[in-house]
Amino acid sequence: MYKHVDNGGITVEIHQSDDEYKNLSIQMKTQYLGYPDISTTLNLWGYFQPDFLKELGLMLIETSVDLKN
Repeated sequence: MYKHVDNGGITVEIHQSDDEYKNLSIQMKTQYLGYPDISTTLNLWGYFQPDFLKELGLMLIETSVDLKN
């Protein structure tokens, strides 16, 4: 498991199963004082390309830049 909590109230947890399929669960949560909490979970079952997490991270960064604009 990997867990990251930043000072802005964003938590990202990544869990990988220990079986032969290496299934992933990615959970993202935001918690800001005075605002509703938001969370989402992405479950990935079966085989996926090794660079998938890097590509997903880059997509999230690109989307956050678009939201600022």
